[in-house]
Amino acid sequence: MMILKKLHAQPVASRSRSTVRGGLVTRLACLALVALLVPACRDKVSVPPVEVKVVEAYGVRLDESATPEQVTYVLLRSLRDDFEAAQAHDHDRQRQAFELTFSLAAFSTIEKQIRGAGSSGAGSRSGGPDETDAQKLYNVIYHWAPIVSHYVRSFDEDAAAMMARMKVFPVAGEPEQMRIYLDVAHDPANADPDARGPAVVDIRVAKEKSSAGSETYWRVARVAFVGPKTAEAARQKSGESGKAQE
Repeated sequence: MMILKKLHAQPVASRSRSTVRGGLVTRLACLALVALLVPACRDKVSVPPVEVKVVEAYGVRLDESATPEQVTYVLLRSLRDDFEAAQAHDHDRQRQAFELTFSLAAFSTIEKQIRGAGSSGAGSRSGGPDETDAQKLYNVIYHWAPIVSHYVRSFDEDAAAMMARMKVFPVAGEPEQMRIYLDVAHDPANADPDARGPAVVDIRVAKEKSSAGSETYWRVARVAFVGPKTAEAARQKSGESGKAQE
């Protein structure tokens, strides 16, 4: 897959007609190579089971009684482990971290987002998704670690400390969804606020029905960022001071 990234990273400059013609041939050859490489890359990655169940990790049990903050804590720890394992080229550890991340996903809600459906609430499915749906879920969840990788040093190992920094807000029109804001920084230890590289992670969780029963669990539907003004407005509306918690 590194080959694909390098192909997309090549700069475009003004060129002569012959150079352009040669470049076109090169691009066509590259596209042919991509067509061969993409299936090969995908074949090497097994999509974890699309199963909603109780998850236990980092000393936290994510069952019906688990809070949105607890789910978010386990998620961010798994994303940090995923990133650090990738940096260390520890493929087994990275696979294990991703499988944990995948098990935390709100599959039904993500499927609705993919399909553009407007209905809400805890989802259910009969017989599970087909292979194409599972691959689409994988494609979404696979990108969660890269999204937050710049800020993994803000993901504390201590659950209580990290959850104390989270702010939870309802989602308008979605009674079974919540948003969690977390102030993060690229370099949390830096004394200079501007040099720390601050940001606000925006995690959306949704109620997801168990694959094997009637229980529902908070699970992760989206990983993104929110602008500081939006985060500040949400804090003020909820009675918070809006000050950074780090």
